[in-house]
Amino acid sequence: MPLADTLLRLAEINAYNPIWSEQIFGETRAALLNMNYPRRAAEWRLDAMRRAFPEAMVVSTEAQPSYGLPDPDDDHVLHVAVVSPAELILTHNLKDFPPEVCDRQGVQAISPDDFLSNQFYRFPVLVSDAITQQARDLRHPAMSAAQLLVALHRDAPNFSRLVAQSLAERGEL
Repeated sequence: MPLADTLLRLAEINAYNPIWSEQIFGETRAALLNMNYPRRAAEWRLDAMRRAFPEAMVVSTEAQPSYGLPDPDDDHVLHVAVVSPAELILTHNLKDFPPEVCDRQGVQAISPDDFLSNQFYRFPVLVSDAITQQARDLRHPAMSAAQLLVALHRDAPNFSRLVAQSLAERGEL
């Protein structure tokens, strides 16, 4: 799960502030289990995220309106962004969060690749260092920074190219 780990590491260095809800965690849990992630490991991961970022959990006392998203089951995600308030929704499913709906709420849906690339442009050294450290920390399986960037390329091709170029220029790739 290199993409999730990269995102969490950038949050750890305060590049951004993550937000989520118990309902988002429920969907995350279901996705992990669907990918044959062991239940115990999925729960451990979610608990670790709760502990690392206690301020990220959004609990809304407001009624959740219907925002008019293509899939009404995604309304809770936009609602969390609106009440938090967040500027961005990070998703692979951009079609589920059309600009004409999100803009009315002052929120933009963005792909992981665009988000991570933006973080790189804002904090090139910090982001490159975070990737290097992430690679050093990997044990099962162990990966070099180059191997990690190859793994990230599937979800974040532009980001992985930016970091690869940065690390190569620094003589670290």
